[in-house]
Amino acid sequence: MSLLNPIMWNELFLLNQQHLLDDLDILIGSLQEYRQALAAGDRSRLEKLLEEGSRIKQQLNEQK
Repeated sequence: MSLLNPIMWNELFLLNQQHLLDDLDILIGSLQEYRQALAAGDRSRLEKLLEEGSRIKQQLNEQK
């Protein structure tokens, strides 16, 4: 495994800034849903979130 090249990654991040920001917003939103369900002790919501994640992963695996 090679070492991370901060200069190269910095440039790639900035070239793809809006796409990365959009994806980060989606990820943060999903994490907030998990956090809220966990904090509330909402077993039903956690189960639905986990099922949804499993379904999405399965769909992605099928696309390979």
